[in-house]
Amino acid sequence: MALPQGFRIAQAPSAHMIVGILIGCSLSSLIVMISIGQFRGHIRFRAMCHTAPLNCATKSSSHLKSTKTIISSKVLAIEKLPRVLCLVLTSPANQRTRAKAVHDTWARRGCQHVLFMSSATNATQQQSVSLSDNTQAEQDTDGAIHVQTTVALNVSEGHDKLWPKTRAAFQYAYAHYRYQADWFLKADDDTYVVVENLRLFLARHNSSSPIYFGCRFKPYVAQGYMSGGAGYVLSHAALKLLVEHGLSVANSRNENQNKSKAIDNACLPTQTALGQPEDVVMGTCLAALGVQAGDSRDARGRARFFALNPEFYLVPAPMDPKFWLTQYSYYPYTHGPSACSDTAISFHYVPPHMMYVVDYLLFVLRKPTSSSSK
Repeated sequence: MALPQGFRIAQAPSAHMIVGILIGCSLSSLIVMISIGQFRGHIRFRAMCHTAPLNCATKSSSHLKSTKTIISSKVLAIEKLPRVLCLVLTSPANQRTRAKAVHDTWARRGCQHVLFMSSATNATQQQSVSLSDNTQAEQDTDGAIHVQTTVALNVSEGHDKLWPKTRAAFQYAYAHYRYQADWFLKADDDTYVVVENLRLFLARHNSSSPIYFGCRFKPYVAQGYMSGGAGYVLSHAALKLLVEHGLSVANSRNENQNKSKAIDNACLPTQTALGQPEDVVMGTCLAALGVQAGDSRDARGRARFFALNPEFYLVPAPMDPKFWLTQYSYYPYTHGPSACSDTAISFHYVPPHMMYVVDYLLFVLRKPTSSSSK
């Protein structure tokens, strides 16, 4: 390229110096871009109980643009985080309240697919639909596709019918989405889930191993079982065993008559299991199938999945040693903020209005800085 008129390189060493500076600046810019990408990939979305109630770690406004922004698949791909399919059990009575709050908050981030499992199909739509499977796809500015689907299951509603509903939900997920996710989360419509923390946690585990995680209780099942309200997540291998063997009498009997009889008794048929706690039936079934009940605590032994709402754990109060949670907890029970991991994953009994509050405090509110007023 010709130099501008009047421009002259006086000495060869100066040219070397200029070239060196240009190369150095280019490399520096590249390193900075990579570092920013790695930071975004490594960022840990700290949960509500790290210090004071609902006091959360600082989040970059450039990364967390609004409560309606979902994490870019390009950013998450840096860490090659596992894909999670989220099953949210809801009902027609809660579609405009609880399900809408879930749809507007945590379900927009991190889940590969979100399936609202109900007996009606307008959980997130403004108008009723006649289809048995209605899908909404949203796309953020970075090109990440986030899909939410409402599924009408052929089930009856009611707390005493949760096992048939949960069973049908996992069967539907396996039939239609088993190749589109590595892990399969079941949550209620009053469960708040920090999906980003869930994916970071699951990245350390193999979805090809039959295992599941959640808030671990100890009665009824030797290895313990996971609280249904706190949400629990099955590996791909666990889901395969559950659907192909635990929930399919024909398949299980083809392998071994004695083994299939034990599994049939553990994975109770729909009618037999009516009225029994869904999480106990699921835990008994998975144990019979050889699915391991995993330990989801952090390195300091603090819990990540919680069966009650954040307020219960965060507000200092005397704990009755006879309180049911102390009797049910698989691990030694501790109370207060120090018992909660700063990478918590889920809380139960979170009402719709609190879903929005928690979401704002976690993903929008920033720590005050000198530039906060700008």
